[in-house]
Amino acid sequence: MNTAQNTRPKQKIAILGGGVGAMTSAFQITSEPGWQDRYEVTVYQMGWRLGGKGASGRRAPHWRIEEHGLHIWLGFYHNAFRMMQQALTEVNPEAAPVAVGHTPPRIANGVFLRCEDAFEPHSYVGAYEAFDGDPTPWMMQMPTNDQKPWEGGALPSLWSYLSELVQLLLGQAGQSVHARVYRNEHPIHHHGLIGWIKEQAEELALTVEEVAVSAGLGALVLLQHLLARLAKDPAAHQARERALIESLLGHLQAWVGHEYERLDPDDLAALRHLLMVDLVVSVLRGLLVDEVLEGRPLGELDEEIRVWLKRHGAMPATLDTRINPLLRLFYDFVFAFDRGDSADTERTANYATAPTVRTLFRMCCTYNGAIFWKMRAGMGDTIFTPLYKVLAQRGVQFRFFHKVQSLGLSEDRRSIERIAMVRQVDTAAPYQPLVNVKGLDCWPAEPDYSQLSQGEALRQAVAEQGLDLESLWFRWDNAAEFELQRGRDFDTVVFGISLGSVPLLCEELCRAEPRWQTMVDRVKTVCTQGVQFWLRPKLPELGWIAPPPIVDSFVEPLDSWADMSHLLPMEVWPEGQAPQNVAYFCGALDEPPLDPQDTATPYRALDKVKAATAALTREHVRLLWPQAVDGAGALPADTVVEVYQRANVDPSERYVMSVAGSASARIKANETGFDNLVITGDWIDNGFNAGCVEAAAMAGLQAGNAVLGRPLYEGVTGQDLC
Repeated sequence: MNTAQNTRPKQKIAILGGGVGAMTSAFQITSEPGWQDRYEVTVYQMGWRLGGKGASGRRAPHWRIEEHGLHIWLGFYHNAFRMMQQALTEVNPEAAPVAVGHTPPRIANGVFLRCEDAFEPHSYVGAYEAFDGDPTPWMMQMPTNDQKPWEGGALPSLWSYLSELVQLLLGQAGQSVHARVYRNEHPIHHHGLIGWIKEQAEELALTVEEVAVSAGLGALVLLQHLLARLAKDPAAHQARERALIESLLGHLQAWVGHEYERLDPDDLAALRHLLMVDLVVSVLRGLLVDEVLEGRPLGELDEEIRVWLKRHGAMPATLDTRINPLLRLFYDFVFAFDRGDSADTERTANYATAPTVRTLFRMCCTYNGAIFWKMRAGMGDTIFTPLYKVLAQRGVQFRFFHKVQSLGLSEDRRSIERIAMVRQVDTAAPYQPLVNVKGLDCWPAEPDYSQLSQGEALRQAVAEQGLDLESLWFRWDNAAEFELQRGRDFDTVVFGISLGSVPLLCEELCRAEPRWQTMVDRVKTVCTQGVQFWLRPKLPELGWIAPPPIVDSFVEPLDSWADMSHLLPMEVWPEGQAPQNVAYFCGALDEPPLDPQDTATPYRALDKVKAATAALTREHVRLLWPQAVDGAGALPADTVVEVYQRANVDPSERYVMSVAGSASARIKANETGFDNLVITGDWIDNGFNAGCVEAAAMAGLQAGNAVLGRPLYEGVTGQDLC
C-alpha cells in the first residue's frame, strides 16, 4: 500500500495569479502534512511581483512605499491574520512575546517577526458630513479590547449581534441623549411610546427610572434588557417575545422620526445620533421581519441596501447619502458606485443588503483589539514577502513574468486542457524579486532590469510609455509564447486572477458554461484611484489637532483619507530632508467599461486622478489641514515633498463590487462546472462576497480545501453569517 502511494504520480497544480486568494490557496494546500508526496505546486505571476490588488512597490532612491490604494486591515480579518501569524512564525520560529505594535518593530530574515510587530491597532475613525455648508468631521474613538485578531476564536450567533449593536448604540448615543434632555426645559417626548414603555417595563419588572431617561434612550435600554433575558437560540423564543421586539423597534423608529421633524437645525450632535439609531434599528427590524434571525439565509437579502432599509421603516434622511454619513461611508468604503461615478450618489450608489449587514456586524461587533489595524510597511512587504518566503521554503515554484493569455477546454468542454501563456522577458537565472530596505525584504516598484536579458530595452519602453509589464496596454515584444498542457504541466488549475480579467482569459469557459457568462454580466467591477502625499509639516502643524485619523465620506472623488505617517521610519530619507507626514487618499474612479482596444485608457484615467488631486489641493484640503494652506486656501507646492498618483484601470486591478442582484451569480470555488478547475478570490461565492482581504482569504482556504478533497468550509472562520 505504501509502495503504491510512493510511486503514484504527483498531482501538478498550476496556480494562476499572486493575490491574496491565490497565495492563501497555496498556503492551505502546502499546510497539509506530507503534501510534497502528493502535489507539485507552481505559481504563475505576470510581471515581477506578487500581490494582485494588494501589491505595493518601493521606489528608489528613498525607497518610498507606493500602494495601489489605501490598504488597512480590519479587526475581524481572523482568517487572514491567522495565516499571517503562521507564516511569520514559520520564517522565524523562535521569537519572544512582545506587546502589540511596539516600537521599533522586530525584523529578522527579511520579515517582521510576528503580527505584533507587523501591525498596529487604530481606533480613531470617522466620516465627513455636509452640515451648514462645508463638510464637517464626525469622529469616534472606537472601544478597544485586549484580544488579537490572529488569535480570534468562535464568533457570536447571528442573534447575539442584536445585543452587541444595541450596546454600541447605548455607548455612542447615551451621553448625547442625556445632555439633550437635560438642557431643554421641556424635553420633547413621543407620549404614546412613553406609555407603552411604562407598560412593558412593568411587565418585565423594570423600574421606569431604568428606562425613561428619554423616550429614545429608554427604548434602547428596554431593548437591551429584553435581549439579555431571551434565550440565545431564536427557536426557543415565544411568538409574543418576537412581536414585542418588533413592536419596540417600530415604536423606536416612530420616536426617531418625530424627533427628527422637530430637530433644532443647529443641533448637529442630535442629528448624528438620530441617524445612527434609525439606521441600526432599521437593520435589526429588517432581520427580524424577514425571518433571518429565525434561520432564513442572510445571503438571500440581495436588494440594494437603501431599498431594503426603506421597506423596513427607515426615514428618508437615513437613506440619503447626502445627509447620512454613516450610510455614505459604507458605499465609500467599498467603492460602491456604478461605473465609479461618485458625483451622483443617489443615482449610482449600489450595495447589496447581505454584504452590507455582514460588514456592519463583523466590523462593529466582532473585531479583536481594535476596529482597524495598520500595516507597519507596505502591503507587499508586510504580507506578500513572508507568504512568498514560506511558500518557496516549502517547495512551491514561482514563475515570474509569466502572463496568462487564455484558458482552453478539452473536446468534451468539461475540463481545462491547455493554458496559453507568454513569457514576458527572459532571465539568465531564476529571478530574485526582493530588495532589502532597512532589514525588510520588499518588492521594488519596478523589476530589477539587471537580471533581465532585455533589461535595458524594457527600461526604455517603460520610460517612453509610462506603462509597464503589469498593464494590458503596454506595447512590448514578449520573449516567448507557449502553452501549458494538461497531464504534462498541470492536472489541476487554481484560477486566482481577479474577475475583471475573466472575460478576456476565459472566453471559452463563458461560452461552454452559461453560469460563467452570468457571473461576468452581473458581478460588477469598478476602477479606483489612489494618491499619496509626503509632506514637510507634522500633522498638528497642518492644522489637524486630533489623533491621526482614518476618515471617509470626504469630498469626492478622493473621499477617504488616512494619516500613514507611521510608515516613515521604514523609508530612507536624507537627514534634514525627511518628510514629517504621509497622507493617503483614495476613491472610486469614473471610467467606462473595459475596452481592451482603447489604448488611451490608462493615460485618460491618470489624467483624471491628476485633476482630482489638483482640485483636492487647490480647493478642499483646507478643510483637513487649515494651517497648511495659503491665503487662497490652497496647499503650497513647497509643502509637498513628493506625490504618487495611481489609476487602477487594468482588468485585474478593478475592484469587485457587491451590487444588488449579484450574489446568486457568483460561483463557489469547487462548483466551476469544469472537473479540474478551482477558483479563488474575493469575486467568487466565498460567503462574505465583498471586496476585502478577508473575503479573498476565505476564498483561498476554500480553494485549498477543494484541491485537498476536504469539506469546502473546513477551518474557515466566519461562516456563521455566510
